[in-house]
Amino acid sequence: MPVEYPLRFAPSSSTSSSNYDAIGHKGSYRLLELPPELCKLLESGVERQFTIRGRTNDDAVLCTASQTYALRAVTLSNTILVSTTPSSTSASVLPNDSMDMDVQPRAASELIVRDELSQILELVPAIPKLHRMRAILKGCEYDEGHERDEDSDDDEAEDGGGYGEGERPRKRARYTKDTIRGEVQASDMELREAFRDFHILEIDGHLRPLSTPYLTHILEALLTSLISQRLPLPPARVPVQRLVNCLESELDMELGRGVVRQVMGWFGDFESEAEDRASEAMWMMNQKHVVRQIGLGHLMPYKDDPVPIKDLIAQWCGAVGDYFTPSVDLNLLEGTYLLHPAPSPSSPTPTHITYFPSSALPTAPQQLFADLFLTRTRWRAEDLEPFLAGVAKGRGEREKLLVKYARATVGEGGGVWYTARATGV
Repeated sequence: MPVEYPLRFAPSSSTSSSNYDAIGHKGSYRLLELPPELCKLLESGVERQFTIRGRTNDDAVLCTASQTYALRAVTLSNTILVSTTPSSTSASVLPNDSMDMDVQPRAASELIVRDELSQILELVPAIPKLHRMRAILKGCEYDEGHERDEDSDDDEAEDGGGYGEGERPRKRARYTKDTIRGEVQASDMELREAFRDFHILEIDGHLRPLSTPYLTHILEALLTSLISQRLPLPPARVPVQRLVNCLESELDMELGRGVVRQVMGWFGDFESEAEDRASEAMWMMNQKHVVRQIGLGHLMPYKDDPVPIKDLIAQWCGAVGDYFTPSVDLNLLEGTYLLHPAPSPSSPTPTHITYFPSSALPTAPQQLFADLFLTRTRWRAEDLEPFLAGVAKGRGEREKLLVKYARATVGEGGGVWYTARATGV
């Protein structure tokens, strides 16, 4: 038989005590619908803490340890009543001097209506908003020469050395991982991956992006050391300390503060059981990632002036050396370049290339498509899609954006081409 409970409404805010305000007034409750994967996490006990991150004027996102979700309000066709038994909250004892006689204590079999809702919140997997990290850390780059002058800069800032009378020492802004967690809307795992992918060093607890030219220089020296010192080559493991010593000799400098080790961590894996014993630790290099980064370093200077593709490939092969040349492939750089002349069904095969990184494009979809179609009025599908990875999670989301902001046509050769949709951009 169905069980029936009498319903009684909580008093309005104008007649309630301050003790009752905290638990019962209209507008105090929000219902959050969890996707199945989060329900399983909660039920399993693996993860019990979710965090809402960002600045006060940001659209809210909820972060688990490994995933970011956008919070969206969904309007319901029916009103939901949020009800509790009097014994489930401190509201079972209400003020005796209330003007509302329904405020008096009730039996446990009754339900008190605490709120009425016409909306619920749902969670949708979202792209972490990592672009803000680049903006925050702009001006904090770690470049060649900083390993020698870092300490002298700190000394000058402390004693005023190098500054005229009446001048205050100019200190570089310093940011920590906790600062980034409070500002950037991303999960902890996504932040760790971003520190690696954006090549951000942690030096004395502060974050410093490593400049691309200097990173390229270090990686080229790393490959040279592997060959010249007859160290084990990929996929074999390399003794960490021996490689660090060779690198410092090759670069003719001492890279302190764990810079080399952090760079190695971005482009390979350490043996887990040996991480705390540097003299015995072993490292396995990700050859593809190293070769890609060196190619990117040689492409970057050609942002405005196209370079012949064959010349870029020749520079790239020369930088990595004969042993690693078979790994050189222009496809490794997708999402960072434009080909010239622009590909089209009637144009000749492209012969030149320029640097055009997706990281420099807007993160709002409408602005992104506007910029892309201002750059080129017509895009091949395979050339356009790499630039959408930062605004859409998965192929399905990318397809939705393409339908909304672009118009697809089939070329003479059967390939798909996109042009701007007039109403979308």
